[in-house]
Amino acid sequence: TSPAEHCTSEHANMGTSVVFIFFCATLWTGVSSYVYQRIGMSTNDNQRLTLQDAGWISWTTGTDQYEDSQDIRVYFEAPAGTRILLIFQDIDIEQHSNCGYDRLEIYDRITSSTSAVPERTVCGTSENDFVSASNVITIRFKSDGSRQGHFRLLYTVFNYGSNCSADECKCTNGRCISALLHGDGVNNCGSTDVSDDDSVCDNEGYTVLAMHGNNGQTLTLEDAGYISWTTSNSDYANSQDIRVYFRAPTGKRILLMFYNIDIEDNTNC
Repeated sequence: TSPAEHCTSEHANMGTSVVFIFFCATLWTGVSSYVYQRIGMSTNDNQRLTLQDAGWISWTTGTDQYEDSQDIRVYFEAPAGTRILLIFQDIDIEQHSNCGYDRLEIYDRITSSTSAVPERTVCGTSENDFVSASNVITIRFKSDGSRQGHFRLLYTVFNYGSNCSADECKCTNGRCISALLHGDGVNNCGSTDVSDDDSVCDNEGYTVLAMHGNNGQTLTLEDAGYISWTTSNSDYANSQDIRVYFRAPTGKRILLMFYNIDIEDNTNC
């Protein structure tokens, strides 16, 4: 889906011979993808930055390559009630048994103390995801004078909830992320959860519109929902010829996603 379309989606377990279409009535913006925030550590020493839905953290906004002899600390804040996921997408930080040369230090709080103990110290070429305990973190980068490297972190702001809101998408690990991020080719759910890439986000409460029983009718669409043969999602019947008209609010267009279909195959249908 185009992230500009502000819609979420879910997979359903259906039987065979089912037409199951997800629709989203959208205000067309012409935007083809979500624009990720890009944050450079080098120019934001001791700054407190507000995070958007998702973005990249690297040495500068133009390059991931860091410089020698640096000691930079940046404070990050997401909206109250949310948490911050960090995925170490691409890192090459001088390796050492206790990261004594170059390193990223991640603190689960806002702190400027040089004696504070970080929750995570990172060097080398790989690292597991970091999930904050609250809506704030501090990242410190420190390098010596012997070797340069690079780092590129993907951050995503999320919350946990039994039901995500209408403008969120629910990952299979229970995280609710912005619906703008859904299906954009970047996995914002976490390294061990591919639900964002595989478009298996889950949200409850959508309207199901039935083709059967509405032949010749004009149905008004809400913001998003499903179109199926019946509202109970049963298989369609033989020898049918049904035409239904769908109308969205003025100024909007309709996106159809063919989520779950099993219609008898033929070269020309």
